[in-house]
Amino acid sequence: MTAPIGLRFGPMTQEQPPVPPEPLPPPPAQSGQQGPKNGLAVASMVLGIIGVVMWVFVIPQILAIIFGGVALRQLNRPENIRTGRGMAIAGLVLGIVSLVLLVIFIIAADNTNFYFEVN
Repeated sequence: MTAPIGLRFGPMTQEQPPVPPEPLPPPPAQSGQQGPKNGLAVASMVLGIIGVVMWVFVIPQILAIIFGGVALRQLNRPENIRTGRGMAIAGLVLGIVSLVLLVIFIIAADNTNFYFEVN
């Protein structure tokens, strides 16, 4: 005689299926607008780009550095509602890099001898 099915394979227990994890809450609704941009941050980035393209002129680089620094100070304030931190950093970096390259070029040009001696 054969044993009943439950005895043949061990006691039959009904296992509970695993409980699914709770679903994640929906992301906050975004209206598509992030807030007004900081004007000095925009000016810093534009002047930094101009300083890189027209690197011979010193004024755009200096203004990009000044505007970028002021914009970062404004954006770091706790009551700030404006955006543009990335643009301020980009303008600051572009201004510094193009100014450093201009100084290196001036030093290199000054150390070369463009004059030929004629006997």
